[in-house]
Amino acid sequence: MGVNDYDYHSLSDLRKMLECEEVAKRHGLYIPGRVHQINFFSTWFNNNNATVICGEHGSHEIRVVIHEPSQGAMPEILENEQIDNFLNYGEAQNRNFSAEDGLKG
Repeated sequence: MGVNDYDYHSLSDLRKMLECEEVAKRHGLYIPGRVHQINFFSTWFNNNNATVICGEHGSHEIRVVIHEPSQGAMPEILENEQIDNFLNYGEAQNRNFSAEDGLKG
């Protein structure tokens, strides 16, 4: 599932986005600039991953966000790391898909 500035979404997609927003608020997730696109994806070890393209004029980032819900005595974890930086949104968008594929293994 992906989210960008011009998409229409199903109810289940909107619920997932709201759940993710709540997790981000609980952890004080920092995303610099405006969020342009979010792509949710799964790997063999975690179903709660996303790449985020964010930024402003002349500086756009691809960030990976990994959420691990709490299980038993293990606390909830939210990781947020910058993968790459680009001069424009188009470059970041083109690179985003190969970054996702690399993370999926």
